Amino acid sequence: MTYNWTKYQSISEMMLTRKYRFNKETLNYLFSIMKISPTSVVADIGCGMGHLTREVCDNTLSHGLIIGVDLDFSLLKSGREILFGDSPPDDLILVQGNACRLPIADNSLDAAYCITLLHAVSEPLHALLEMKRITKPGGYVSIIDGHCRIPQSGLAVETIPSYDFELEEELNRVISKIDDAWVAEVYSKNSRSSNPAFYKDGKIDILEIIRCASFDSLEINGVFSKFPLCDNCLSKDQIVEYLELYFHYIDKLVKTEYAAVREVAGPNDPFSETDIEEFERLLQEKKNHVFSNIEKVKADIRNSGVLFMVYTLKKN
Repeated sequence: MTYNWTKYQSISEMMLTRKYRFNKETLNYLFSIMKISPTSVVADIGCGMGHLTREVCDNTLSHGLIIGVDLDFSLLKSGREILFGDSPPDDLILVQGNACRLPIADNSLDAAYCITLLHAVSEPLHALLEMKRITKPGGYVSIIDGHCRIPQSGLAVETIPSYDFELEEELNRVISKIDDAWVAEVYSKNSRSSNPAFYKDGKIDILEIIRCASFDSLEINGVFSKFPLCDNCLSKDQIVEYLELYFHYIDKLVKTEYAAVREVAGPNDPFSETDIEEFERLLQEKKNHVFSNIEKVKADIRNSGVLFMVYTLKKN
C-alpha cells in the first residue's frame, strides 16, 4: 500500500516542526515515564522520518535497540538521508510497515510507543493491540497524543499562539468551518474506525480504546511541551524561518482539506468561494502582523505550548 503524508506537510516543514517539538528537559522526563532504560529494545510506531526515534537512541539507549516503523516509505527514505546520512547508528533501524500489521515478532520488545498516531489510523484498537502483541510480558506500551480527548482533570492550553492578532477569532472560525467539514465529509468516511465508541466530541477517546485492549495497569501523565521555539538559543532568523514554514503549512493544509471536501460533497457542498478567499486574507493579515512584531512574538512564543497526554500501559 502506498501512503504519502507529504501531501499534507512537506519534508522541510516536518524537519523544522519535529526538530523543535520537545526540549531536552522534556525529553528526559518523557522517556522516564515511558519506562525506557539504556538497555531497552523499543519500537517507535508511526515514526515518520525518525526524529523522536533518534532522540531515544541518542539520549537514552546505550546497549539497547530502537526500531522505527512507518507506512510512508518516502518519509523513512528522507529520514535516513537527512537525519542519519552515511553513518546511521548501529542501535537504530527504520523499517516500512503498517501499524495494524507490524513486521515484528510476538513478545520481542521491552517497550513500544506511538506519538500522535492513533487519531490518524483507521483502526486504532488494532494498532494498540499490535503494540501489545510485540511487547514482552511485563513490558510497556506508551501512547503520546495531543489530539485526543483530555481527561476532565486535564489543563486547557493554547496550542497555536494568537500573538495578539485582533482578527484571531475570525481566522479560527473560518479554519474550523473548513476543518470540521473535512472531518465530517472526508476523514470520518475514509480513516476512522467503524466503532463509534472510540470517538466523542469529534476527538478520539484514548481511554475507551485502552479499556478494550485489556492491559494490566495504566499510568497517565501530562507533558507540557513548550511551543517548538522555546529554547533561548534560537536566533531571530531561526524563528523567522520556522514561522515562514508554519504559515505555509497552515495555508497548504487548509486548502488541501477545502479541495477534498468540494471534490466529494457534490450538491451538499458547504462552502462558497468567499470561504477560501476569507481564509487567505485573514491568514495573510496574521502573517503581516506577526512579522511586524517579531520581537514580541519571540518573547510570547516561549510561554505557549501543547499539552501531550502520555498513557503508559503495562502488559500482563
